[in-house]
Amino acid sequence: MIQEYSLISRRRAQAWGYDLVIAAAIFTIALVFFYFYTINNSRETEEVFQKMFSEGDLIGSFILSEGYPENWNPSNVVSIGLLSRGEINETKLESLYSLTLSDYNQTKKLFNTKYNYYFSLEGKNFSINSQPVSGLGENYNNHECQNLIKLTRFVIYQRAPATLNLFVWN
Repeated sequence: MIQEYSLISRRRAQAWGYDLVIAAAIFTIALVFFYFYTINNSRETEEVFQKMFSEGDLIGSFILSEGYPENWNPSNVVSIGLLSRGEINETKLESLYSLTLSDYNQTKKLFNTKYNYYFSLEGKNFSINSQPVSGLGENYNNHECQNLIKLTRFVIYQRAPATLNLFVWN
């Protein structure tokens, strides 16, 4: 009887050992999959942010240029720029405002970006046609955005320093 009990006990122990090996293999495979997924996902996220930062920097450069032609308007603009003699030109600001309202996608093409943008002047309230305006572009607060970056530039507006906050998002 003792030998018979010992034989049954060994068979149960062997079955339990196989279960443990299979469970360990499944856990190891899951761990390896998770590890590679997180490495690849973080690289993709970093690449997206680098691309967004690069395009945001480009938009900021366009905004802080004179644009082309020098006195552009929504009907003849080739390159959007808001500066004249080193400070923000209110006529160009009004032109960009009307262009963003009428054809926001055209402004994205002129800025050479696929990302959405929004910019505002901190420390200064600006108005277009005597109406207060909080910012220009597509406001990220009105949408669910996956990624958002903020670039800050210092500008002169109405002969006083101001901070231009540029948000780029998708």
